[in-house]
Amino acid sequence: MSETAVPLTPANQNPWYVLMTLYGEQEGEEIDKELHERNRDAWNAWAALALKKTTYDLLAEDGVEFPSKAELETEGQKVRSEFSVEYGKRTGTSPLPTPFPDQGFGEMIDLSDTQFSNILCVAGFIFPRTADFSRSEMKRSANFNRVIFADSARFTEAKFENAASFYESKFLTSAAFMNANFAGRAQFSYSKFQGGVNLSDANFSDEIRMIGCKVSGTFEFSSSLKEDPAFVKKDAFFGGLICTGFVGFAKRKFLEGIYFETANFEGDFVADSAIFAGKVVFNKCRFSNTARFTSVEFLADVQFDYSIFVQRAYFDLAVFKASEMGQIGFKECDFV
Repeated sequence: MSETAVPLTPANQNPWYVLMTLYGEQEGEEIDKELHERNRDAWNAWAALALKKTTYDLLAEDGVEFPSKAELETEGQKVRSEFSVEYGKRTGTSPLPTPFPDQGFGEMIDLSDTQFSNILCVAGFIFPRTADFSRSEMKRSANFNRVIFADSARFTEAKFENAASFYESKFLTSAAFMNANFAGRAQFSYSKFQGGVNLSDANFSDEIRMIGCKVSGTFEFSSSLKEDPAFVKKDAFFGGLICTGFVGFAKRKFLEGIYFETANFEGDFVADSAIFAGKVVFNKCRFSNTARFTSVEFLADVQFDYSIFVQRAYFDLAVFKASEMGQIGFKECDFV
């Protein structure tokens, strides 16, 4: 965690946010879909022009539809002109010397240390460069559904004070959520992480859902804190998760149930010293490499029924409290 807190900047003073909400903010209780679509189309017109050619071609092959180059250029010029006026209105500064975000604000889409007071809805947006939301606060809900992060996504120490949803989003490189705090439900289901994802030391006060996610590379969900480990206060759902690299849940504390039905772990799975206070379900999972549950505390029902362990599985010094009050299931497990 940061030793010295940096004062947060109101979102409307950040040029990237002004561009993201060019036609207005989401100030109501519900998302204004028409307004959102106008903002998304304006942002994506700029984003398409800012994409690297290799990424543009890759997305096009993956089914992303882009307007013609001529249409993009026309729309891009319109967006630049309207941004200059809108930024001047929101900040009270003359619009004339204000550079467009990609003219003088660096290669990064820098939304770090920013306070978002209204609903943050960027569903369907394309982020063509590194998107940095580190240490920012989302006071209301944050909707990142079906977003494409073409470069790294940084949410280190971000605070989500309401529901946060990244449903069916694509992270083409790394995704970092270390030390983030999720006060509401965290939804990541069916997202693709092509450069791994790091959720180490992130705290979840409500459910987390990562059902059907595909992670190429490392999936880090561990806690580095011994005295006060990072927690998940409500149920955690990882059913159908597919991970090609190392998976870490070491020292993590789950206060309610955790569900991994049909998950596939191709790399090492390490949950050493984790605490599972609620029900644990690993039914029909496949562990293709080492599975480590050393010194884990299983304090309720545990199920590994019909799972396959291709390499060694370690349960040294693990504590199974369910033997006193519940069920421990290894029915028809295959220890290859």
